[in-house]
Amino acid sequence: MSQGYARGDDIIIRTTVDGEEQASLENVDSFDSTVDLRMIEEQFLGRKGIDVSEIHDGCSGTLTVTIGKPGVFDFIEAVFQRATRQTFGTVFNFMEQIAFPSGEVRILIYRDVAFGAFAMPVPGRDQHKKLTIPWKTGEPLQVVAL
Repeated sequence: MSQGYARGDDIIIRTTVDGEEQASLENVDSFDSTVDLRMIEEQFLGRKGIDVSEIHDGCSGTLTVTIGKPGVFDFIEAVFQRATRQTFGTVFNFMEQIAFPSGEVRILIYRDVAFGAFAMPVPGRDQHKKLTIPWKTGEPLQVVAL
């Protein structure tokens, strides 16, 4: 069995409208995710200890995309149209592929993702333009083994 760390190989953002795939965005530079859990502590009469449980509050994070192809603006337009209720049935899903040194692969799927405010800063002439986009979903993380 080989030793080492997992590395994130691919992040793909798929946009579907009414079940039909419209576009995908594959030039993601970095992707951070958090499984949002909340701990709840309760004390009951007659018990000496405290009961602790967790509640799943979805997943959240940020992603950074280099604007290297015009398709990024199709993604931005799709987010804007959904946010302004110009389109209905638009769904954004993320697929994160993680490869392990042993050859095993896991696909993490984040479904029905929503986005927060994101800016498009203009860097210096010798730098690439990038977007950093906050995201969140209330859906549970799905892990698929390949």
